[in-house]
Amino acid sequence: MGLEIDPEYGGSGSSFFSSILVIEELAKVDASVAVLCDIQNTLINTLFVKLGTPAQKEKYLNRLSTDMVCRILKTSPLFCTCTFTFEGSVLFIDSCYCFVPQGMQHQIAHVATQIEAARLLTYNAARLKEAGRPFIKEACMAKYLSSEVRFSIVYKGKLFLYFHHSY
Repeated sequence: MGLEIDPEYGGSGSSFFSSILVIEELAKVDASVAVLCDIQNTLINTLFVKLGTPAQKEKYLNRLSTDMVCRILKTSPLFCTCTFTFEGSVLFIDSCYCFVPQGMQHQIAHVATQIEAARLLTYNAARLKEAGRPFIKEACMAKYLSSEVRFSIVYKGKLFLYFHHSY
């Protein structure tokens, strides 16, 4: 499970793109295994590789590459990251770290994603028009999404203001 982990720690040293390809292929056979592999390799292992101390890397990366599975548990309002070890049919919890997220970050990311998608659809329609190619479908898609995004942003903004001033 150590796709991007350096071979020094027992991993394969693969690239992020290679990890995505492996996860995509696993998903064709078993979605739950693909999700496990995705979380382990693109989130957990990456956190240890980028932010771990040398002692943490030595302790965890070798095991995450071989016999340790790490999962994310979401229990409102906490996010918990726990490392598990399987020994035969017995599951051992090695460690568990919990933190309270900043709830608006998700909403802000969602709105920013919608705005960017609407912008790119608009740019694509304009590019097609300038190139003298058919663009009506793309222009309608851009107009539709932009309208939906506008209503979504106004609604979320009103909710934010309402709840922000309620405290």
